[in-house]
Amino acid sequence: MKKAILLCYHGSKDLEGSADTKKLTKIFQKKNKDITIKYGYLQNAKPSINDQLNTLLKKNFYRIMIIPGMIFSGNHVTKDIPKIINKFQKENKQVKISISLPLIKLKNFFNLIKKNINSEIKRIKKNNKTILILVASNTLNVEAKKEMKEVLKKITLKYYFKNSKIIMIGSKSSALKQKILNLNKMGYAKFVLLPILLFRGLLLKNCSNVADSIKKSNKNINCILLPHLNNYKIISDFLNKSIIF
Repeated sequence: MKKAILLCYHGSKDLEGSADTKKLTKIFQKKNKDITIKYGYLQNAKPSINDQLNTLLKKNFYRIMIIPGMIFSGNHVTKDIPKIINKFQKENKQVKISISLPLIKLKNFFNLIKKNINSEIKRIKKNNKTILILVASNTLNVEAKKEMKEVLKKITLKYYFKNSKIIMIGSKSSALKQKILNLNKMGYAKFVLLPILLFRGLLLKNCSNVADSIKKSNKNINCILLPHLNNYKIISDFLNKSIIF
């Protein structure tokens, strides 16, 4: 039975974000030269996940492994992707499809987060006016929020932050900026922004724009933006752990 892997991404209108997904796919393909690998998007970009499933079906791939290129167990992982898969399987019962876990569920993934920021976060001098802000994509999913809290707790303890908070953001950067300004009114002066984001795109640009804007307009506020999760060679290794045929 012919086997294939379909990497599923959220999708972005941002060209840099699309380039990052293709880069990760290319690295992943190099590590799995004997397996046919495709990628598809939920929205904002092509090809779609459904289109890629149909392409694989036409080429007689009847065993497909779905790997979400996503960090947390948000609704895209727990609802949107399964909905597409279930509909496809009802129409094509001869195809066997399995879905892997999001990255945060894979063993030792927290070590990647830690390694990604280790050298920069260690240099930051902290006091009672310093607060660590975990920035992530907005979600209503309870499990995803729980996972974010666990990551924040580990980072807070590991690097001795007395104060920390999660801010989930969407397409408007004004929301993040206003929340930081509100926290400044509460006495915080140094903000360490930790974007738990896998690819460049609008959300990461929002973080960067907010940090730059606040630095320029508020001399009493220091905004430090840590790197997002962009070591795709290591991330590819984690994706490999998901492969079960």
